[in-house]
Amino acid sequence: MAVDQVGLGDASIALIARLAGVSNGIISHYFRDKNGLIAATMGYIMSMLNEGVAARRQALTDDSPRAHLKVIIEGN
Repeated sequence: MAVDQVGLGDASIALIARLAGVSNGIISHYFRDKNGLIAATMGYIMSMLNEGVAARRQALTDDSPRAHLKVIIEGN
């Protein structure tokens, strides 16, 4: 939300903390700095994306490469 509002460059830890309703210190404790927070966020997003695509692939009734490729594209 902070990045949405002001852009990545201007999204300070203070703004992120305020919008999240937590202290600056808690973000610094767990993520060290903004780069750590961004890396953790991207890791989480990629993990969720991977899980979603894997679930789509497991639910396929058509096991063809084309069907797998289609759900990978749709999942992304």
